[in-house]
Amino acid sequence: MRTLFYDDVYHFLYSSKMFQQLMEEEQQAFLQQFADDAQFRTALAIAADFQTRIGKIAAVVTEGEATYEPFRQKRDVIAPLIIGLDTSRAIGSFEIQAQGLMFPLLELCAIQQRDCIVLTEDERFLFPHGSLLPTAVKGVQHIKVKEHTNMAVLYKQALQLFDQYEAKRGGEFLLITANTFEPSAILEEVIHELQLRRIELSAIVLDEKQFEASSLLFLDKVFFPNA
Repeated sequence: MRTLFYDDVYHFLYSSKMFQQLMEEEQQAFLQQFADDAQFRTALAIAADFQTRIGKIAAVVTEGEATYEPFRQKRDVIAPLIIGLDTSRAIGSFEIQAQGLMFPLLELCAIQQRDCIVLTEDERFLFPHGSLLPTAVKGVQHIKVKEHTNMAVLYKQALQLFDQYEAKRGGEFLLITANTFEPSAILEEVIHELQLRRIELSAIVLDEKQFEASSLLFLDKVFFPNA
C-alpha cells in the first residue's frame, strides 16, 4: 500500500508540465525507476515546498544591500537557464536540498519552453525544455562534492554554452551555493562578458549567514530558501 508521501510525490509529478511533456510510456518508465528511490522522493518533497514559497524569497542586491521583491517569471525567452552547482565541501550539508531545488527550476523551463542545463566544473546535464529525462536526473543525483569549486571555470563554461545557443535574450545563469567566494580577476572578466550579453546572474544561497559575510555585488537576484 502506498503512503501519503508516495501520493504527494505522484501529485507533484502529474501536476507538473516537466513530467507531462513526457510520453505515457516515458512517464511509466520514469516512475518505475524513481518511485522507490528514497533520495529522489526526499528531493521532490523539498521541491514541492520550494515551489510554494518561491514568490516570497526573491531578493535584488543593490550596493551590497538585499531588497526583497516578488519572483517574476519571464515570458518570450529563447535562451536556456543554466544552473551552476557549487560542488565545494560547504554544499555537503545541503546536498539533497540542492537537488530538490532544481525541480521547480525545471518546471519553470518547461512552462517557458526553454532548455535547462545543470552545470558543474566537470559535468553538464541537459533537460530539453525542462523535461524530466531519467539519465539527466540520475546524473544530478550522483554529482560528487569535492574540496573546492573554481568559480571562474564554472562561469566560463556557462558563457561558452550561451554563445553556442546564440540566443539574444532571456538568458540566466543561476548559481546554487552554500558558500561565498572572492571574485578573482579572471572571474570578473568572465562576469563582464556575461553582462555584456545581458545574461541575468542569480543565485540560490543555502547559507544566508555566509552570504551576508561577503555579498557578491555582481548578482542581479538572490534567493534564500532557508531564510
